Amino acid sequence: MTRTLLLLSALTLAACGQADAPNETPAPQAEAITVPSDNLWTINYADSALRFSGTQEDVKFTGEFERFTAQVSFDPDAPETGAILVVVETGSAQSGDDERDSALPGRDWFDTKSFPVATFSSQDIRKVEGGNSYLAEGELEIKGTTQPVRLPFSLEIDGNTALATGRVELDRSEFDVGSGNYATDQWIAYPVEVTFTLSAAREG
Repeated sequence: MTRTLLLLSALTLAACGQADAPNETPAPQAEAITVPSDNLWTINYADSALRFSGTQEDVKFTGEFERFTAQVSFDPDAPETGAILVVVETGSAQSGDDERDSALPGRDWFDTKSFPVATFSSQDIRKVEGGNSYLAEGELEIKGTTQPVRLPFSLEIDGNTALATGRVELDRSEFDVGSGNYATDQWIAYPVEVTFTLSAAREG
């Protein structure tokens, strides 16, 4: 049994495509969850990415979720009216290690047969001090467990295009990602860093 890594999560404000044909096959959508229909942004999946990094036996590894979708409603002049929904296909996690990647969909890790997607849904978005800095607070659900998440991100807007970048550190044990022999941090550290780059265009 391989000793492997973590998870996401979600972050957020982003969506990506798939490995061989980026973003042509979106991740399954969470049912009955939508964002407001005004101030919508269309994701440019080819220029967006959702990545993660962790530590296995004191050696850092990195990876990427190759399939995820996002719905974004956002007015930079009134961020509190916005909403973000991200749906991540956890089975699309790839870290460049065949043994690790084959273990990730298993029951001890993402258990993709029972929980094929992870979701992030914002509850509050606000601007913070520091130029183009924002904070999205919401809920991240992974493997049937929901936890509150604070997601800081920066946003650059040029006309009708936008580029958002951010990072968040998650504790995989809070989502039961890495159970059984991997429930401790003996082989895989608990902290997992998730970073994203999201390119989008304003609809209309």
